[in-house]
Formats: sequence, C-alpha cells, structure tokens
Amino acid sequence: MANIRISFFGTRYVSYVTRDLKLNWWLCFNALAVDTVLIAIVWQSLAAKVFDIELEHCHRLLLGAAVWLGYVADRVLDGFQITDRVCSARHSIACRYRVFLFFAWIAVLFLAVCFAFQVLPFRELYKCFLLAICCGLNALVNVFDKFGKFPIPKELRTALLFASGVFIFVALGFPTITIWSWITFLSFATLCFANCFYAAIWDRTVDMSQGQSSLILRRNLPLGPLRLISLLMAFGCILLSVLLSGNLNLFFLAIGSAVLSLPLIDILINGTENKRILADLGLLLSAGCVLL
Repeated sequence: MANIRISFFGTRYVSYVTRDLKLNWWLCFNALAVDTVLIAIVWQSLAAKVFDIELEHCHRLLLGAAVWLGYVADRVLDGFQITDRVCSARHSIACRYRVFLFFAWIAVLFLAVCFAFQVLPFRELYKCFLLAICCGLNALVNVFDKFGKFPIPKELRTALLFASGVFIFVALGFPTITIWSWITFLSFATLCFANCFYAAIWDRTVDMSQGQSSLILRRNLPLGPLRLISLLMAFGCILLSVLLSGNLNLFFLAIGSAVLSLPLIDILINGTENKRILADLGLLLSAGCVLL
C-alpha cells in the first residue's frame, strides 16, 4: 500500500507505515542509543590499549553519558518535529515518549556535568566542554539546516564528533602526538563516516517520507563505487594489521572487520532497521573481539 507524500525533495511514493510500529526489544535497544554508547566505550578501550593509556572508570562513564546525550538529543528534536510522519522505530519511540526522554535528558546532563566537575582536572574539563560546545552547535545546524546547505555534510560532522569523543581522553594521555595517533583517529573517523553513509542509504525512503535530508538524497550518489571503496579499505586495513606489530595490528584488524561488515550487510540483509542494528553490532563485535 503506497501513500503520496510531499516533502522538500518533491512528490514521492513511499510505503505507508503506521505510527503504531511494533517495537521489539532490540529496536528499543537501538532507538535509545544504548548500542551506540557500548560501541563508543569499547572503541575507547581499544584505542587506550593500542597506545598503552590507562583510563579511569570516570572517563568511560563520561563518554557513555556524552554519547547518550548527543544521540538522544537528536532523537528528541526529531520527535518534536516529525510527529505526523513517523516511519521508523527510533523515531516512533522519540515521538511517543519525547516528553519523558526530554526530562531524562535534562537529568542525565545535570548529573554528567556535576560528575565531570568532580572528577576531571581543569586541563581535561575545558577540552571536554569545547567538544560539547561543538556537539551543541552541530545539533543546532541539524535543526535549522533542513535542506543540507551547510558545507560539511551531517554524516561527516557526526563521524568526526563521535571519533573525537572516543579519542579525547586517550589523546589527553599522550606524551606526544605522533603520526600513528592521527592515522588511528582518521581511520576510526572514516569507519564512522562509512557507517553513517550506509545508514543514509538504507534510510533513503524513510528520510524522504519524514522530510529529512541526507547526503545520499542531496547528491544521489551511486552504491556500486561505495561498496568497492569499502571493500578496498577493509582489505587494506586487514593487510596493514598483518604488517604492523604490537597493539596497532589489533586496531586495524578491528577497523577492517567493521568496514567489511557494511557491504556484506547491505547485500545480504533485508530491512532497514535490521541492517542498522547489524551494522552497529558489527562495530561493537569487531572491537570487542580483539580486546578479548
């Protein structure tokens, strides 16, 4: 059954999905960004292991809180804006429980800020707040830049901010910044961008029906070259893991495995929500397995 919907991309025929979506527990796990929090903490632990940096438990807690706040803020803003055009599980939850999520978000923000002032030295605290300000500005851009006019695409902004959050406490422990520090950061940021890019492809119909913008919709980029680039990057990172010594080989093995999972999920799995969940699971397991 199809429904004609008008959005800023023009008249589109999209699948009609009721707002009363069936919400399985694994969809709630993804919609509430719990899996994203776990991904951030596991990759932070892997990055710390690569460079022999000792992290405190407070660093993991603050990263988890920051990631949850960032993703749930995006969900809540969408929940207030897409009230009559909901076509996905995560937006359905944001719409149904937006008031509860808003007050939960305020509570977590207050506790996280108080905890940060309690446990972090000033040199770490102000750098974290600079990153938090960048995240806040990015959220404002997402709200007001409905047609994607901002020169840096949302997917790239998200990837860079997420990678910066994962690496910030690790980087603060570096005696000096080396070329491998930048290579590992940029490799992880590229992985995050690839994940966002594939998610935008899978959400193409949902984004059109909900009147949302994405890099795929604005540029109409072909899928074939993306799959080829993903495979080349995956095999390149896996080959690099064989050539490198120490913990660096573990890091690039995890990067290569995670990137390789994206085109495989795209080809073999049906359903947008299933693809997104499995892509996040690939990110989680690729780092988690090499940490064991």
